[in-house]
Amino acid sequence: MVVQQPERSRRRGGGGLTTPRTTLRVLAVVFLPWQAAKFLHKPAVGRDPRGRLLDRLTFWRAAVGLAVVVFASHEHQTVREVLGNVQDKTEQTGLYALIGLPAVFLVLLLVTRAAHRWQLLARVPRLLRRALIGFASIWSPIVWFAAFYGFATLVEGWTDTDSLLRLAVILGGIALTLFCALWSSVFLTCTLYWAARTSIWLSELHPLLAPVASVGLVLVVSGLEIHGGDTKGLPYWLWLGLNLCGLVSTLVLAFFEYRHLRSAGYRFRDGPTRLPARHLV
Repeated sequence: MVVQQPERSRRRGGGGLTTPRTTLRVLAVVFLPWQAAKFLHKPAVGRDPRGRLLDRLTFWRAAVGLAVVVFASHEHQTVREVLGNVQDKTEQTGLYALIGLPAVFLVLLLVTRAAHRWQLLARVPRLLRRALIGFASIWSPIVWFAAFYGFATLVEGWTDTDSLLRLAVILGGIALTLFCALWSSVFLTCTLYWAARTSIWLSELHPLLAPVASVGLVLVVSGLEIHGGDTKGLPYWLWLGLNLCGLVSTLVLAFFEYRHLRSAGYRFRDGPTRLPARHLV
């Protein structure tokens, strides 16, 4: 579910009044790291029922898949080890997407009809903006650490006459630091999730790239993992079954997402803009 535009009610004089619901959304984005990551990193879904259904299915596929992996592996791996393996796989997926991005763009530019290439080039800044925000988010823990270090240095120079105020400020700074550390760790994890799920936001370049890129990435990552044969302490049959289930579920969802986008009027050769119904074959 995407963050919608703020709801406004009319006032005399033509102004706008922010509703309590909008205020709660803003507070959720500020204080809940997963909502902040969704607001910054999730591409818009739109109001189409089928598109929203596929988006929800993608989320629940990831959530239920993670729960299944944790439950199936609990006798051989701790939850921390499972989450560490998932994070490593997510980072690997994002790295492969980043490496393949220039080649994907060149191929897409070649297959797009000359009359529509300007539309493709016009969307490059959107992709770069998404990617830059994502990469900047990865460094957020360092920013918090630098801010805390500067705060500690400032407080250390205070005189003894400010002892009570200094104690209060130190305690408040410790509480704020703990909150920021927890917030940043969750936000960083969610950022990696969105980067991997969107294949480094390739849908900003062309909507059809999202399902196609996800298929290519999951085939590469899963293929290399199965070929390597590192079961990470799991029985081979369980490790292979979990990998194959993840692969098949991703392929099925990508197939239906691709069909949905094709039926909505998107074509690779005609750029990232939806074609009118009368032009669809």
